[in-house]
Amino acid sequence: MLLATSTIASGDREEWGDGRGTTFIHRAALRVVHFRTRGYLSDELEYFGRSRNEAILDELIARGEKPALQCFYDWSEMTGYSSSARTQSTSFILGRRRQFALVCILFKSPLVAMAINVANLLRGGCVQGTTAREEFAARLKRALDGG
Repeated sequence: MLLATSTIASGDREEWGDGRGTTFIHRAALRVVHFRTRGYLSDELEYFGRSRNEAILDELIARGEKPALQCFYDWSEMTGYSSSARTQSTSFILGRRRQFALVCILFKSPLVAMAINVANLLRGGCVQGTTAREEFAARLKRALDGG
């Protein structure tokens, strides 16, 4: 299993691939992280993304900052995902829900839409999904502009 416990600095980019898929991470600002997954979201790729999120949240807390992380997941090129990847990422977001200001997901799958709706009900409204790239890009731009 991948050991991905370090955080990435604001402006940095990382990627991890496992032969079936690739996840790209860009920490676009102190509290804004952009994820993009191509192909299959395996347990390993889910862990890569989740561990980076966790490290960023912990870093903000250690610095005395209010986390209020805004995460943008571009899953429009994702071909599928393992059930444990879905479960782990949902559990992580729900477990640390007070530390997320927004979780926005660009998707194309009806199954992802259903999972987003359930997560949003459990999360209290901060999980947003869209199938429109323009809407996703506009939300990301607002986050980067401080809105």
